[in-house]
Parts: sequence; C-alpha cells; structure tokens
Amino acid sequence: MKNNFANLENLIKSRFRQILKIMKTIKLLTSALALLLCVALAAQNNTPEKTKKSETVVFAVKMHCGSCKKRIENNIGFEKGVKDLQADLSQQTVTIKYDPRKTTITNLQEAIKKLGYSVEIIVPD
Repeated sequence: MKNNFANLENLIKSRFRQILKIMKTIKLLTSALALLLCVALAAQNNTPEKTKKSETVVFAVKMHCGSCKKRIENNIGFEKGVKDLQADLSQQTVTIKYDPRKTTITNLQEAIKKLGYSVEIIVPD
C-alpha cells in the first residue's frame, strides 16, 4: 500500500512540475506578446503624418486636333499616380490630378514630352 501511495505521490509531483513549466511558458509568451503590442503601438504613433493624397497641376500643351487630345488622355491617364486628367483642346491645357507619393510634376511633364508635345507648367496666380 505504501508503494502505491509513493507511486501516486511521485505521479502527482511529476504532473505538478509539468504544470509549473507550462505556466512559466504561458507567462513568458504573454510577456512577449505584450511587448510586441507595445512596440507596434509605439511605431504606429511615431509614423509621420500622411501627406496629401492628391495634388493638381495644369500644363500648357500644344495640341493641334482632337486626336492629339485623345492621345494625351489615353497615354497620360495611365501613368503611375494619375487619378484624373482633363485635356482641353480649345484652351490648350491639360489638368492632372495626381498622387504626389507616386509621381511628380516633372515625371508627368516628361511623359507628355515623350508623346511629342511641347509642355509648360501653368503656375496659378
């Protein structure tokens, strides 16, 4: 009988040690998760404020006909960062709304030049 109690006692002690190991592991994992969460929140709070999502530029472009207008609309409208494009044949202007995080005025101007048109930026008053 003593032998059975000794075996049972050893089994209980063994299980208790296993439970303690598991509890330590859970405590370590919880601490690590809390630390990761703090780092993520700190990084999120330290990100710079987002810049404007869109800007508009107006170019003076020498267009001769409706085909010129269509060519600019079809090609420049698909440039990276272009959100909207209005080509006005009568005013000889191209107004582009674009994402400054994805392209620049110079890139847009060069893209129009590559199509064979003279282009200048119209600076607002």
